[in-house]
Amino acid sequence: MRFLVPAVTILLTLGIASLACGENQDNEIKRNATAAEMVSPATPAETPLVLAAHHGDAKGQFACIDGTASAGEASYNIYCTTCHGPGGNGEGPAAAALTPKPAKHNDGAYMNGLTNEHIIKVVAEGGAAVGKSPLMAPWGGVLNEAQIKDVLAYVRSLAVPAYTCP
Repeated sequence: MRFLVPAVTILLTLGIASLACGENQDNEIKRNATAAEMVSPATPAETPLVLAAHHGDAKGQFACIDGTASAGEASYNIYCTTCHGPGGNGEGPAAAALTPKPAKHNDGAYMNGLTNEHIIKVVAEGGAAVGKSPLMAPWGGVLNEAQIKDVLAYVRSLAVPAYTCP
């Protein structure tokens, strides 16, 4: 019990700091994306063939997901990497203080068995909504439905072995 109060205090501090930083990062990403789109067409890494190789069809989407992985990556980096780590490795800076540990989104053996609806529910309503850790925050009040589907597409793009639509 004596460790519970400091742990909760740390988690709340990290959460508040990540939200405050995330708001500034989100605005910066929007400004940079807008400027980049006006200056030049897609970079070689964003061409349809490269996106198809990493994210599904030529639109950069999985056929079974109405979301775009490249758009989801920006939201994921703002809201998810604090716990789930860069590239979904489960080793974000807050992960050391969390029990249970955050899901490894790059673990295809685990993630590929989850339905898209399950992942959407976890992102929107939090871990407790599906019987997982209540420390997994609900992001449905921050992200709209389209952004959540973009995050889903990005999470699916991280899986090794690669995710394929059912």
